[in-house]
Amino acid sequence: MATQRVDRLASRAREVATVSAQDRGGQLLTLAEAGQFLRLSHNTLRKQIRLGRLSAVVIGRRKFVAPSELDRFIAHNSTNGGAA
Repeated sequence: MATQRVDRLASRAREVATVSAQDRGGQLLTLAEAGQFLRLSHNTLRKQIRLGRLSAVVIGRRKFVAPSELDRFIAHNSTNGGAA
């Protein structure tokens, strides 16, 4: 049962990594999903949130990131200023 859950989560993470933030329809992403998309560790994301560089939505004890926030974070941290 635990193996099936891990397999489902791994499959979902792979899906998230292949879809751009705009294509996700505005749903909130877990830190794990955002980390997969950005290819950053969970701890790095928490640090970026704590430092105010990445905004998160807190629901209960869980933190989520909006896809639009990922786009903003990428543009802000691009070496060319986010220009295409």
